[in-house]
Amino acid sequence: MEERRDRRQAVVKEIRVYFEGSSKLRAGFAAFFDRAGCHHKVKTIATDGSPVRDYRIGCRTNPDSWNILLKDSEGPDNGRLSDELAESEAFEARSLFWMVEMMESWFIGDPDCLAKYYQQDFNRKSLGPTTNVEKVPKKDVLNRLKRATEKTQKGHYHKTRHAPDLLATIDPLLIEAVAPNCKRLLDALRVVPGVE
Repeated sequence: MEERRDRRQAVVKEIRVYFEGSSKLRAGFAAFFDRAGCHHKVKTIATDGSPVRDYRIGCRTNPDSWNILLKDSEGPDNGRLSDELAESEAFEARSLFWMVEMMESWFIGDPDCLAKYYQQDFNRKSLGPTTNVEKVPKKDVLNRLKRATEKTQKGHYHKTRHAPDLLATIDPLLIEAVAPNCKRLLDALRVVPGVE
């Protein structure tokens, strides 16, 4: 493990983000990272229902890459999310990042983007406060999105129909200001030593 860490710090061929979700989200994540000012191309890899397995395979098959696992936390950030998963799965905590409590938390962090996307009859008030979206429980995030969008022409929020476009258009600077774990990810992607 130590040898691989030294090699990655010396020269990283590419950055590979294994995200939890459908391949329909790949372009959205790629656009989000690009718009966030990540100076290096980030390859996004959908893992559907097997993020840990696919990440492990990626680490073995792409040893000269910085392989990153990006997961929904499914619960609040207790300050040890990465440490706990790293310990249970023998991962490096520096390669684990979280969407707290879920990817959709990022969406409610940019109400203007949602209003522009859903347009007429979008109920902005249903989103509630968005000063720290990571404090909003998963169930509430989904309920807020449903209530805010249910009367729009696009209909209520749908993960595979709407999320790719929303990921590509939400403002990364706004999101990192209201989602500390997103900021941690973007900060890491902006400064990657040794990327060719």
